[in-house]
This record gives sequence, structure tokens and C-alpha cells, in this order.
Amino acid sequence: MKTKFLTLTIISLLTTFYPLPSPFSPNSYAQSTTPPSQTITPSPTRENNTVIPLTNLTLNILILLLLLILLVDTLVFSFLNFKSGKIGRVYSELFKEINKVRKEIESLGEKLQKLEKIERKIGEDYLSRKTTEIQLSISEIKNQIMLLKEAIDLKLEYQRTKGEIKPAEKGQIPHEGNKNWTPPTPQKEESEYSILLKNYRENPNSLFHNAIPVAMTKETLNNLVTGTWGNVIEFQEDNRRGDYYIVPDNMGKFYLFLNPNGLFNQHNLTLIEKSQVFQFKNTPHGSYKGKDITIIKPALVRQENQYWRLTESGEIEFPPHRD
Repeated sequence: MKTKFLTLTIISLLTTFYPLPSPFSPNSYAQSTTPPSQTITPSPTRENNTVIPLTNLTLNILILLLLLILLVDTLVFSFLNFKSGKIGRVYSELFKEINKVRKEIESLGEKLQKLEKIERKIGEDYLSRKTTEIQLSISEIKNQIMLLKEAIDLKLEYQRTKGEIKPAEKGQIPHEGNKNWTPPTPQKEESEYSILLKNYRENPNSLFHNAIPVAMTKETLNNLVTGTWGNVIEFQEDNRRGDYYIVPDNMGKFYLFLNPNGLFNQHNLTLIEKSQVFQFKNTPHGSYKGKDITIIKPALVRQENQYWRLTESGEIEFPPHRD
């Protein structure tokens, strides 16, 4: 449109300096009837129709000006087209980057949701672990109270019978000569865990409702393989593959039982026998479920910071071997 406008403008200027003759004008008629030898002189009174003579130089300048304008317009048009294409490519790249950022934001949103789920699970596991620790602490406090009560009862009993007991002489038993004195009934060690053992044999799931699932630590396993464990066997909490369960009693002690749903193969049994977590009453043959192994006596453990350390071995018996 600009080129057309400029072309029309140049043509208008040319016609201004050098108008085309009209067939109906008097001058044209006169010019056509006048012989070539005669020259018609324009009237000096008609100033409005005065024609500026158009020389070859002026015409060349106008043509060059027209070509220059056309060239400039073409260059401007090409430059604008180039810029337009470049801007289009920039917009396309920006659109791709925006899509990429949008996908990254969506991916981050999904990761954030997963992290929130993991955080909730960790919080639940932490709460469950803390609840178990509190229950164990309460059980231990109850046991201490019972022991303190027994000590007070013994002291009161001693004070009631103090007058009837003769002072102990050298090499003499303090209650010797006291006819009314009856020796206390010794409490069997088995009675401390007999109830737990009975529950384990009848319904192990009820026994392990508040128990702590544990497994041997990696360090202990490595030491057993290399033979450098030094009689130190430690366990750590393991909710996924716990081979054992720690169950407290009412006396503040913690006993180690086999997981009744666990599978004990030749490799596991070799480590158990080597570590003396349980002493074998007979020789195992093959693999066993935990519920198929008879626990004669559970092992005894105590807590050492975040681990549990074996303090006394247990005893187990395997089913009779069938040929």
C-alpha cells in the first residue's frame, strides 16, 4: 500500500511538471493545425496554466527518486518480515519453555504429595514407636512399684517378728530357733515368663499385639559371618522383616520370641545357633515356620540406646525328623 501511494505521488508530480495534452483543449488543436515551422507563443496573461519545462535531468532525478523509494520500501518490508519471523520463533521457543515449566511444576506437585504421604507414615510410625516405649516404661514402673511393695511387706514382716528372732551369732542363721518362722517359697524363674509362653503357644497374635518386631543388626550379622562378634548380639526394630518379637512381662524384663509367621531356613538357623540366641535341644532338618518350632524358654534381652542386646540365651526344640 505504501509503494502504491508513493508511485501515485510521483506520477502526480510528473503530471504537474509535464501535463499530458488534452484533445479538447484549444492549445492542442492549435498545435495540431500549426505547421511545424510556426511556433505558438503562450499568452502572457494565462499565468495559471504556465507549464514548467521538464528537462531530462529533472526526469532522471524523479525516476531515481522513485526507484530509491521503491528500494527502501522493499528493504523495510523485508526487514519487517525477517523480524516477524524471528519474533515468531522466539514466541515458539517461549511457548515450549512455558510448557516445560508447567510440566516441571506438575511433577513437583506429585513429588510433594508423595512426600506428604511419607511424612504422615513416618509420623504414624514414630507415634506407634513412642507409644510402645511409653507402654514399656509404664510396665517397668509398675514392676518397680511391685518390687518396692514386696520390700516394704518384707520389712514389716521382719519388724513384726523381730522380737521372736534371736540375734544371729557368728556362723548361725538369723532365723535359727524361731519355730514360727517359715522360709519364703522360692519363686521359679520359669514362672516369670510361663504366662507369656503359654499365650505364645495358644495364640501368638494376641501376644504380639503390642510387641516390638526386631531383627539382628547388619553389624551383628557381618560379625557372625566373619566370626568377630565377641558374644555381643544386638537387635534393632524392623517392622518389615522382623524375625523376632520382644515382649515385656510384669517384672520389667523383656523376652525374645520367634516370629511365628517367619521362615527359618538352614542359613538363619546356623546364625541363631552360632550366636546362641537360642540353644538347640535337637538337630534341625530343613526349614521351619516359627510356629512349628517349640520354644522351651524365650531369650532375655535388655535395651541399649536404640538397640536391644542379648543377655541370656533361650532354648528351642524342632519337630521330629521324618525320613
